[in-house]
Amino acid sequence: MWLVVGMVGSVYARGTMGGGDSLWKWKCIREGRQEPLFLRGALRWFSLKQIKWLRGVADVETGPLSPVGSSVAPFARLRSLRLFRRRHCTERLWALLRQKSLICCTQPARCDGGGGDGDGDGDRHGEETASRTEPCRFWGLGAGCGAWQRMSRAWERRRLPGGGRLFRKECGGDGDCLFRSLAAGIADAGLRWDSCDLQLSSSKIGTRSVSVGFMREMVAKGFVGLAPDQALESLLSDEGAEWSEGARAEFRERAEILAAMELSGEWLDRFSPSAILQGGRYMTSSGEIVDTSSEGGKALAFALELSTCGNVHWGTELDVGLLEDALGVGVVVLSSETGRVYNHGVKFDRKRRHFILIYYLDGIHYQLAGFQESGRSGGGEVRSVFSRKSLPQQIRALVEEDCKGTFA
Repeated sequence: MWLVVGMVGSVYARGTMGGGDSLWKWKCIREGRQEPLFLRGALRWFSLKQIKWLRGVADVETGPLSPVGSSVAPFARLRSLRLFRRRHCTERLWALLRQKSLICCTQPARCDGGGGDGDGDGDRHGEETASRTEPCRFWGLGAGCGAWQRMSRAWERRRLPGGGRLFRKECGGDGDCLFRSLAAGIADAGLRWDSCDLQLSSSKIGTRSVSVGFMREMVAKGFVGLAPDQALESLLSDEGAEWSEGARAEFRERAEILAAMELSGEWLDRFSPSAILQGGRYMTSSGEIVDTSSEGGKALAFALELSTCGNVHWGTELDVGLLEDALGVGVVVLSSETGRVYNHGVKFDRKRRHFILIYYLDGIHYQLAGFQESGRSGGGEVRSVFSRKSLPQQIRALVEEDCKGTFA
């Protein structure tokens, strides 16, 4: 009986998740309101006791899978759940369950996740997000966090010029999937941030790790027009010498675009751009009070919201561009839906000393992507970060074909 009901629920999920009201469902979930009925039912019916047919191939602990707010331990060794997912659950619904905290575990989400090593200069918001619950990162199942997985069918069908193969790897979510993926790739490549030269470096002397919180602060500074080595507090200085007129105008334009998105119903983040631009006293998502009557106060409020880890702000195409400029890298985004390089305006100029591969899953979730030269699962190394000289010709050809750009 439970299997029949579950299959009916999955059919309903296939219809609703691709429908026109999907954005409304996403907004309800993110704002903490009642989740869709089919998800509530699925989480109740889907318990460990009801999947006894998996016991032959997995070591399963007893206990139900509870909805939002529970502290149930994740399925640590339930490898064959991947087969259940492929048969009864769409990729979009699976990404929803994994990424949007509908399934929780007791592991705390830290702002320095993905690339930090605790080298002393911690992130601004590490303590504020320590109490958040984090999605279970595929619940540690099968090819879970840390293992390379196959790309979407669109990419599997596309043959790379010159051979080779692309893979993807889950690096975590909790609203930080873009930053976690980038941080994991940078850390795997052995790169760190040189605060003197303002660039990525392989040296461990005078450098710091590139963590999630660090990159979010880079995005915040880039959004309001500050250089990576400038402090956010300079926005409130009387002279404003560190904040140029050109940067002020560019910030105002960006802020007005976000406010227009909010008024049109396309804004899904948890802070209000229009409330910041109205002026007066504004309370940020972390509880800080900012006087937004001045232009510097408005910029500071935006910067504090954008630099907060978690689901306050999801990484977007704008964040990718700002990080490219701040870190001096080129980010190649591979779309799971189209099987093509996502044309977000990837930078090709010579100041891009490194290029990073990122996978964009169903338009809602970022993962780390990697390229294997040989194309055999047991063959060459899968790499995500390349220097300009070592960038494979296959990746160059993909970018030039899909984005109509050339490398300088």
